[in-house]
Amino acid sequence: MSRKNIQWKHIGTFANKSGTMDITDPCYDISEELSDPSLTSKWLPGLYNAYVDVRTIRKRCKGEDGKSVVRVRNYVCGLRIVHYAYGKTDAKDWICAYRPRLYDTDIYVDSGLCGFFDNKPNFKREIEAGLQTGDDRNPVTWQEVCDLVKEKDWAVLDYGVYSSSGFGNDSYNAYAWRDATGLTVAAELRFII
Repeated sequence: MSRKNIQWKHIGTFANKSGTMDITDPCYDISEELSDPSLTSKWLPGLYNAYVDVRTIRKRCKGEDGKSVVRVRNYVCGLRIVHYAYGKTDAKDWICAYRPRLYDTDIYVDSGLCGFFDNKPNFKREIEAGLQTGDDRNPVTWQEVCDLVKEKDWAVLDYGVYSSSGFGNDSYNAYAWRDATGLTVAAELRFII
């Protein structure tokens, strides 16, 4: 699959206030974070634009009868965030000027979801939440997190963005771009290359 013809779709904006970013599967508790600290610390605070690369892919798999079938489906192949000052609405504006760094860490996924979060909360099970519920920008329960991506495969929150992760559970590469002062200003998760 060629990366030359990527069509990044702008899906929304979120705020980073802390200057750090959790890059993880939203099902993980913070105590289970597996992200490399060199990737998650030292972010430029401010507004971040979020983009997805969605492509139609033909995938051969076994049908219910055990025979090989071809399924055609849209998959999120990549998730990218860019600080507002570095690419207002079009990631192509800045991508050529900065060289990304591939980090020697994998971002692990166990729920088929992955994303970027400013101080990601530990989402509760419904029984733990009681009557407490969130909204589309601030989910409280794990079920609310899952429900937000049922129709469009991604969700933008007040404090982050997440999407389905390509073909599902696996480990994925993370790329980051830094400014002249060493602060991270953009990052990308590549699910399907």
